[in-house]
Amino acid sequence: MEQYKNRLTPMYWFMLDDARGTLEGDEMVVRCGDELTMESLNCPEVSGVIGAVTGEKLGRPVRVRFAMGGGEAAPEDKLEELIRQGSRFDSFTVKP
Repeated sequence: MEQYKNRLTPMYWFMLDDARGTLEGDEMVVRCGDELTMESLNCPEVSGVIGAVTGEKLGRPVRVRFAMGGGEAAPEDKLEELIRQGSRFDSFTVKP
């Protein structure tokens, strides 16, 4: 996980904590626990890094696909999810 994070900008780091990857043949399937995580990670920058790092480790090209399910359990309340993710940063404050 650290090798992926070292090549990405900080805005993606905490999102990777909510995703899990499994190798299925020549494809890395990144399963995200919620739509926000999947929409944020499913971009050329992130898929390129995941494919490159995994491919280097395996010694062969790897495709990357994002899917729902398999990450952390999706919370029932989207506001709670936003607060949980934002609370990882010192500069994030939620006022009622």
